[in-house]
Amino acid sequence: RTKIVLIVTSEPGLLVRISLDAHGTRVVQRLVESIKTKKQIFLVTSALRPGLLDLASDVNGNYVIQRCLVPCYTR
Repeated sequence: RTKIVLIVTSEPGLLVRISLDAHGTRVVQRLVESIKTKKQIFLVTSALRPGLLDLASDVNGNYVIQRCLVPCYTR
């Protein structure tokens, strides 16, 4: 998982662009559900933070934000 997270967070804006895509949003949601370590969580949230407003106003991106807000213990 860490390798995947490192790849999708290595290019600024890449994870946000994937999240805004109709098919990519599902992939990012599954990624968010599967990350476990603090490093993985930090990398993903840091990569999404610059695009937060775009994600919030987009129907696909909004689902990614919702998935990030679901606490780990309810998954």
